[in-house]
Amino acid sequence: MERSVLPSFSTLSRMFPPSTPRHVAGAALTSARMIREAGRRAGTGAALLGARGMTAAAKGGLSLAASTGSIPLRTVGAAAIAAGSVLPGVELPVAAREEAATTSVVRRGVGLVTGVPRNALGAGRALLDLHPRRQRRQVWAEHGHAYIDVRGIDGDGREARDLAGHATAAVRHLRGVRWAEINAVTGQMLVAYDERRVGVDRLLATIRKVEDDRGTSEEGFSWTRPAHPGDGAPIAVATTELAVDCVAVLAAVAEKVFALPPVPRWIRLPLALPDLSPGVRRRIDHRIGPIETELVLALANAVVHGMSAGILPPAVDALYRSLLLGETWSRRQVWRRREPELCSGSACVPAEAPDGPPRPRPRPGGPVEKWCRVVESAALGAAAATLALTRQPGRAGDTILVMVPKAATYGREGFAAVTAWRLAGRGILPLDAGAYRRLDRVSAIVIDSAVLRSGHLPAPTAGAVLDAARATGAKVFLTDRANVADLRPLADEMLGAGTGLAAHVRRLQEEGQTVLVVSEADCAALAAADVGVAVPAPGSATCWSGDLICRARTGDVWYVLRAVAAARPVSERGVRLAQAGSALGVLLAFAGPRRTSGPGAITATYLAALLALLWGAATGLLVTMETAPMPIPLRVGRVR
Repeated sequence: MERSVLPSFSTLSRMFPPSTPRHVAGAALTSARMIREAGRRAGTGAALLGARGMTAAAKGGLSLAASTGSIPLRTVGAAAIAAGSVLPGVELPVAAREEAATTSVVRRGVGLVTGVPRNALGAGRALLDLHPRRQRRQVWAEHGHAYIDVRGIDGDGREARDLAGHATAAVRHLRGVRWAEINAVTGQMLVAYDERRVGVDRLLATIRKVEDDRGTSEEGFSWTRPAHPGDGAPIAVATTELAVDCVAVLAAVAEKVFALPPVPRWIRLPLALPDLSPGVRRRIDHRIGPIETELVLALANAVVHGMSAGILPPAVDALYRSLLLGETWSRRQVWRRREPELCSGSACVPAEAPDGPPRPRPRPGGPVEKWCRVVESAALGAAAATLALTRQPGRAGDTILVMVPKAATYGREGFAAVTAWRLAGRGILPLDAGAYRRLDRVSAIVIDSAVLRSGHLPAPTAGAVLDAARATGAKVFLTDRANVADLRPLADEMLGAGTGLAAHVRRLQEEGQTVLVVSEADCAALAAADVGVAVPAPGSATCWSGDLICRARTGDVWYVLRAVAAARPVSERGVRLAQAGSALGVLLAFAGPRRTSGPGAITATYLAALLALLWGAATGLLVTMETAPMPIPLRVGRVR
């Protein structure tokens, strides 16, 4: 076996003077490892072996060049660091080592400083995109692939198709572009290109020129399409919200320490309306966009609660934001890992979006939605009763505030955030992060039997997956094929092959069901589903209509179904905690001491929210820590 020529950390450390920070040598070692790995993958084993014979010559040559001044010390030092993996033991003058270390640190610092304005500008544009249609163009580039929004291709008409054709043709003509296609599902252009010959700026300039020529340069993008997994806007929003909540905690502490007068409690009332009424929240979403709505409300709540409601509300909100940040970060990371696999060629990009009728009726509400409707109709009545009995508008306002169903929403959010984070670590990619928030409403599970009988799927067996589906309490439907006769006793109903799977999904939705579909390649059914779980076979095209993209094994499906089984109990417990917190808060608002009724009532609501958040997060952690079962014998009978 070939002996490694990579120098050790201590060897690299000795190349730098004692005053040089240790992380510089660490960076050199990391670079050396990357160089060696790149060489190994490129098949340069012979060059690495030959480097041993060159070491003596390199020692003398570099030392002579440095001592005579024929090569600048900066160049010698940089060359030594870059070649550290193949030229071990090279000794340089102290001046050369100091110059190399200084150059490395300066270059890193300059890169960091110059990158801050660019990143801040991009985040600012994302956070200030307050329009009925998204104005900011999403652009993601890595691994020689770029995903770029194109203005004007949202529609299905001839003009949109012509624009898509002109844009792809213009980009394909660029030198260095391998191929370019429009993803009809996501509305983005996917470009494979040689990063050494063409850059993202050139791709963007070409697309902008086509948009200008076609008169679509001022058009926006629909907010209904989920954010791209590689988009940095959700991370910027979550980070901003978390920072503001932390500042609000400090403001609340300062208020207590210095006995500052709190702001009037009535200021909090307008901020409670979006939480009390989903209709109000939807109208704000349509006006400025969902991401911006979340940011604006979070900032306003942090400021007002930090100055009027004590320490607990902003602290609970900060914990919630930290979970959201972890979820959005993990979503971006799993996309970066799986993107080369999912987009290996132009055949992976759908040229047409699945065509079908819209959902026949609105999606039924789950435990959280049902309780929110009760609260929306009861809050004003409770406030009016409090005002009539106490003659104190402040107490009436507190009654409205404490009925906000924070615990109900935070329980589900905590479960969804941790579940998404953990399953992303297992390789499950959420194209739509909202899919985990809909798991508690799933009442019908439709499984394409091709997923269970594919030859590329290892354990757990089909029986274990169907067992997990039945354990959710939902009705289980299985497509009827010749090779699934042994699985029929495990399903509630077999779906005939004569009707398309998407038609079966629409029929179930018409009956009032919330449908989860597991399929390998039926993009129409995945698009029609309320939660679409795609399991693409190795080498096959990705169904971009799916909400969750699993890997080619049923273990991922098993984990998703286990999450479905846990989602509804978490939401139900959150609702019960919300009911208890609101009841205690109303009692304090009605009969508590006048001087402390407001903060005390709010504390009861947020204490319930904290318990629900922790319970949901813990449940998500426990569910995703389970081990997928090994092959088990099929069991006939209903499991509840």
